[in-house]
Amino acid sequence: MLYRPEKGAMWDPTLWYEPKDHKFYMLSMHYKDDGPADGGTGMWLAESEDGVHFKGVGRVLSFEGGLFKMFINRTADGRYCVNFGSTNTEDNPFAPNDTMRYAVSEDLVHWEIMDENHPDGRWYCEGGRWDHMYALYNEEDKTYYGAVVAIPKAGESGCFGLQQSADGIRWTPLPPPAIEWGDIPPINCLEGGGLEKIGDRYYYIGGFVGYAGSYGYNLYTFVADEIRGPYRPDRGAFRLCGFDRMDRVFIENLAAFCRVGEDVLVSNAVMAGGRDDVWLIPLRRAKVGEDGHLRLYWWEGNETLKGESLPVGWSLCSVNAPPAVLNEGDEGVWTPAAFEVGETSLRIRPKTPTGPTVTDVTAMAALDRVLDPTEGLVLEGDLTCTSAPAYMTAERKTHCWRPARVGFWVEDRENGGRAVTLDIGHPYKRNSNVMELNWDGSRCDLTVIDENGEDSACVRGISAEERHSFRFLWRLNILQLYIDDRFVQTFVVDRPPTGRVGVIAQNADCRLESLKAWKMSIQDPPHSPVWDKD
Repeated sequence: MLYRPEKGAMWDPTLWYEPKDHKFYMLSMHYKDDGPADGGTGMWLAESEDGVHFKGVGRVLSFEGGLFKMFINRTADGRYCVNFGSTNTEDNPFAPNDTMRYAVSEDLVHWEIMDENHPDGRWYCEGGRWDHMYALYNEEDKTYYGAVVAIPKAGESGCFGLQQSADGIRWTPLPPPAIEWGDIPPINCLEGGGLEKIGDRYYYIGGFVGYAGSYGYNLYTFVADEIRGPYRPDRGAFRLCGFDRMDRVFIENLAAFCRVGEDVLVSNAVMAGGRDDVWLIPLRRAKVGEDGHLRLYWWEGNETLKGESLPVGWSLCSVNAPPAVLNEGDEGVWTPAAFEVGETSLRIRPKTPTGPTVTDVTAMAALDRVLDPTEGLVLEGDLTCTSAPAYMTAERKTHCWRPARVGFWVEDRENGGRAVTLDIGHPYKRNSNVMELNWDGSRCDLTVIDENGEDSACVRGISAEERHSFRFLWRLNILQLYIDDRFVQTFVVDRPPTGRVGVIAQNADCRLESLKAWKMSIQDPPHSPVWDKD
């Protein structure tokens, strides 16, 4: 959505904020200009004044033994140290990445490899992963600690490794922190996204594919009172972000912490198309809420995404109003939804019977202009919804016996697209979903392809009759949604978007107010989207 290298392609970006020059720097695995066949032997550097608009510096480090995701820390003498996973042989870049290498720099551009180490056989599988490491300085004991991608030996309860250092350059392995799994299924290795102290506790985030019955890549949160553990899953908000339903391995890839003063942000990338179509997405703020759980929120720095202001107008796209058998005394047929359009508002109000409804009433409205996918869109406003028929407070029940939802969609083919939708109602069993949409003038079919369900830290639907703010972002084939500044989901459409974007309501009376829209301030993509290459 925001950036990918001007030459070649990237994988697993990491962001570093430098307070001395108030700049953000992005480091990533980099594949050669002619594609990813070289195994990822380079490190790409880009820089940004605001954390939103990036410009490439270029490939700043190459290593023929393979160069996997990297993290940076400041050393005791004020230099930068980057660590990255690699193989123990330079003639086979696809050998196991069982070697950590460390390079130092004065300027983030010129690097000198200083040291390397391997899994300690006392606690870790020799020859197993010994990969990237998130490093932080612990004020309590004046020691650097690093959370390493590692495979603890059988009998250990951990899923990541730990190291310590006096200077931030030369590292000594420690035993893996114990994990108190409780009723969460154990796993022996997660790809680490960071270890930070937030408030009085330590939070580790790590991701993997296919964990705990998930079918995609997710990031998970563990919490501890001491840096060496024991850690425990952040039960109730365990899945920090990701996806788990589609027949793809990656969409939202490994997320990583980025410390900016007292704030902890999370950077992330999305595989929008193939492996050579990976994009950086907007930074999000990591905060611990009043309920004690770590969640992702809108970062105020993303306000610079807003470019040229757009007028917000609407047109009817589709209404699903099939015949139905109703209670005696009702009209006997469904009537279409009513659309009420104001200067900065939209209301979708289905005309439904008074008795129980067992057939979906779905209505879709589109922005009244076709947008340029390369320019993108930021759409903001307030949202108030209830099920239709409405919940009956006195009886504590509703005659709406079908899911009540509201969402935002992007068209990627004639009469078809994808949407992120929010269930409307009580938090009990309430979800947010990604939907596949197919519609015509009289019918709209929704198919769930992903969900934020139980134990997700992301927004799981909205409460009826309460006013919620929303932010909907779309550029190219990537879309992202926030509710009340909390992160809902990042997702992609698999075909070239047509430029039509809109709102959908299913069995719901929805009011959108205080609407504002902007083109994104991001410049044209540095090279064409994947679908334009043929």
